[in-house]
Amino acid sequence: MIKPMKQYHFERDKFREVFNRVFGEDDTIDFISGTFGKHESGFDYQTWNFKCFCIEEDYHILDLSTGVLIVWYKGLHLGRCNQCSRPDFTLKDFEQMLSELHTELIEVYGENKN
Repeated sequence: MIKPMKQYHFERDKFREVFNRVFGEDDTIDFISGTFGKHESGFDYQTWNFKCFCIEEDYHILDLSTGVLIVWYKGLHLGRCNQCSRPDFTLKDFEQMLSELHTELIEVYGENKN
């Protein structure tokens, strides 16, 4: 039987702290709201190595190069019920992943408006 992903892979405060450190508070809000840079069509982003999408109220970041999937519930409730597809994925790994995603978002969608 396939086991479901563990709830709260990271402590919620740590998840939020890393996200805001990498993206900055304004970019975090715009990214989750679906208005990062020139992008204005909801939480649905595609870069060279990442696919970000929302299914109902679950927000997903998929690293296409590694297959790592990060999921959290309710967008701006950043880190709520967060899950990760790789049990050994650390906060340092998460920070690196977000840094690469942020760089690619800027390359694809342009600098954020704020």
